[in-house]
Amino acid sequence: MRRTYVSMMRQSDKISLEDIQEVVGHSIGSRITDEHYNLDCLGDTHKQEKAKNKADVFNALIKIA
Repeated sequence: MRRTYVSMMRQSDKISLEDIQEVVGHSIGSRITDEHYNLDCLGDTHKQEKAKNKADVFNALIKIA
């Protein structure tokens, strides 16, 4: 669940990488965030498409708020 949530945040154009790192407890500038949560690191194209769809929903929710 956390991985999906962070992947959605990572694809958002409104949330900075530093904010995500603060939320998940990673050091600012750490590469581990991208290794764990970057969509490009997912090998399964189905997972990539699903995460992109969820990112679109997440961005829509941010626009509403």
